[in-house]
Amino acid sequence: MFRYSRSRMFLTMIAVIISIWGGAVQSSSQSADVEKVVRQRVTAYWEAMQHNDYETASAFVHPDSRKQFIYRVPKGTIISWTLDKLTFNEDRTICVTSISVTRPNPFLPVDTPPALPVENRWVLAADGEWYFVIPWKDGENPLLEQFRNLAAATAQPPVNPEPAKAALALPERLVADPANPTVLHRGELGAFRYHYRNTGSAPIKILSAGADCHCTSVQENYPEVPPGQSDTLEIRLDTFGLPLGSIEKMVTVVFSDLAKPLVIDLRVKNLPNFTLTPTGVDFGTVKLGSPTERTVQVVNESGRKVKFLSTFKAEPQLDVILDKTEVGPGETLTVTVRCNPAQAGEFMDSPMLRTDLAAEPLLNIPIRGKITP
Repeated sequence: MFRYSRSRMFLTMIAVIISIWGGAVQSSSQSADVEKVVRQRVTAYWEAMQHNDYETASAFVHPDSRKQFIYRVPKGTIISWTLDKLTFNEDRTICVTSISVTRPNPFLPVDTPPALPVENRWVLAADGEWYFVIPWKDGENPLLEQFRNLAAATAQPPVNPEPAKAALALPERLVADPANPTVLHRGELGAFRYHYRNTGSAPIKILSAGADCHCTSVQENYPEVPPGQSDTLEIRLDTFGLPLGSIEKMVTVVFSDLAKPLVIDLRVKNLPNFTLTPTGVDFGTVKLGSPTERTVQVVNESGRKVKFLSTFKAEPQLDVILDKTEVGPGETLTVTVRCNPAQAGEFMDSPMLRTDLAAEPLLNIPIRGKITP
């Protein structure tokens, strides 16, 4: 079983490869197809990473780097990724891939992190396959320095979300369903219904309904509504990746009988499923050979009973212990994090707690510290 972390995690995972692997020989057909092959391998690797399937991803890592990948490379939730560029060396046996990766970051006070550039080097090995190579040796972790630089550049004081504003009055024709949610939890998909009635003497129809962002969706085709009849417009809001606090979205609706479009101002409050106290664990300086523990209180605010199915972590000097595996609405889970300091140096991890909550199946606790002799 691999040990790895989800992270509400690190915003960066940049690997600059300094090793050069030689000896592989390509046929002319391989050379002609090389870009397609590399693109397929890189895509399969990142798709596996996005689905937290690290066992599959490890098959694309060079055998000499696989141990580092399993135990030392920080892993975790990937919101999105894009393959931007492939850059080959002259004999097309080495390829630097430029990827834009968006990840949540537990240490930085931002709800919508930007996409960051990731450069990986892939090499054509003697077996004729392309592999991703990890650049650092056992015991090294240059991501610690990357984190420090990023944290210093983006740190800002946390801002408490404003309370949700009252919804604006809707256009007269559209009537909000009383059952429309005023509150959602992170990761939930909310449905908002607006009823309308044809009070005229001729049929009417919604010609189009357009949302102001990809997280808001409406149907594409609408039926014709005869005089005296009613119908319903449904708007769906996906809160995955949206910031906590008040959310406001605009939907423009064009009716066949109206000269101007109507605008629905959709407002809802986006709440967390879990509250962590503290939000992360900083062991500070720990003396070699002196085990120490910290606890984190996790309050279930999802409104549902949640089961904690399993835990995963990458740092071998850490243990993560849960005091229960099922937490009801409003109840508290105590997570004990134990550091067993066996090797001097800095460490950073983000253990992953896997839940049965569809809206947020992975919960992370960021951890860092330094072990001294």
